[in-house]
Amino acid sequence: MTRYGITECHTAGVCAKALGAKGDQAKLKTDTKEIHGGNACMSTLADTSATLKAKAKAEQPTVRVGAAPGTTLPTAKRAADQGRRPKPG
Repeated sequence: MTRYGITECHTAGVCAKALGAKGDQAKLKTDTKEIHGGNACMSTLADTSATLKAKAKAEQPTVRVGAAPGTTLPTAKRAADQGRRPKPG
């Protein structure tokens, strides 16, 4: 949404310049720079958040469906075929 603020301040600054209101133009130019800074900060936060989420997702252990903790899937399948529970390890 900051793009609207940047556009509005810049447009108002151009109008102020055309009308000869130098004080207003300077203030609007400063406001535009502040909005740009806030936008850059929010972009950095969003990028960092996305990076951290991707890293956390990549570090999650893969869970094998059907295998008891500490067993491999073939061991669990063999145990199930024989009608018993697999032993860990």
